[in-house]
Amino acid sequence: MKNTIAKTLALCILSFTILASAAPVPWIGYLSPGDSISIPTGKILIIDQVASTENAGGEQRPTSTVIQISGPTAGGIGTNFTAVFTVSVPSYVTKGFPLPLRLGPGMTMTNMSGASLTLFGIVLESQDFFAAVSPSIRSVTSDGSQLTAIVDARTAIPTRVSGESSTNLNTWTQTGVNIASSASNPRFSRITTPEDTSGKFVRARAVRRSVAGNAN
Repeated sequence: MKNTIAKTLALCILSFTILASAAPVPWIGYLSPGDSISIPTGKILIIDQVASTENAGGEQRPTSTVIQISGPTAGGIGTNFTAVFTVSVPSYVTKGFPLPLRLGPGMTMTNMSGASLTLFGIVLESQDFFAAVSPSIRSVTSDGSQLTAIVDARTAIPTRVSGESSTNLNTWTQTGVNIASSASNPRFSRITTPEDTSGKFVRARAVRRSVAGNAN
């Protein structure tokens, strides 16, 4: 019975994302045809909405703008690049991108032709921008009443772990799930939850812990 439960728990769903600990700065930029925005060293610009205050032939309808983004080799992957694409921009209303546009240090965005753009986004410090880490479960044990899993965040970045449990993978709850971080190695956390004879699943999420002087 203990082995069966342990194997079930080993199927834990883990979603670890490192988020910024410093407060992001709201940003609005304006690009007329021929204008450029360059991202300085140490900064990340995330653009999520665009709009135009122009109209086409007196009508408030979308206009097309040709955008060029160029940049250097990043992280030793690939080479210097230049990408040119067309954006359909609504007039007098904002349009959200399906996914935010992320521009890193050394990248430049240029309005090549078309409508003037108003861009909306946030600015982060480079050290506060992280993608996902790849956590692993180092061990799963049972003492007959409680299941325990040791989670290795596999990052030296200070993290705060939260967890939820489920018996059917559809309904999740934080009730009965306890998290304890290792005092000697902050990479490791212990997740415990009461056993359930029908099977038990656990999912966990880690975000970067705030540090002194920074916002949550």
